[in-house]
Amino acid sequence: MQPATYNLQIRSDSARKAATAWLMLGLASLVGAGLFSILLVLARTPAIQELTPLIDFFRVALVVHVNLSVLIWLLSMAGMMWTFCGSR
Repeated sequence: MQPATYNLQIRSDSARKAATAWLMLGLASLVGAGLFSILLVLARTPAIQELTPLIDFFRVALVVHVNLSVLIWLLSMAGMMWTFCGSR
């Protein structure tokens, strides 16, 4: 039995650049979601809770956190795979 090889052939340099851009978008969305998770914790801290500018800041931060961590990341990974597997 031969060992499995996982080599993904990239067709062109433009496909590589597009896939890298999709990957960077996904990573940026995860970094943003991490920052908003810290804001979620701070929004529930009693001493800091009064300093938030919005009345319902916790719910806004929660929605942005979930959208960045699930929706934008998933769509960017789908775009990256579509770039690899798609054809002209």
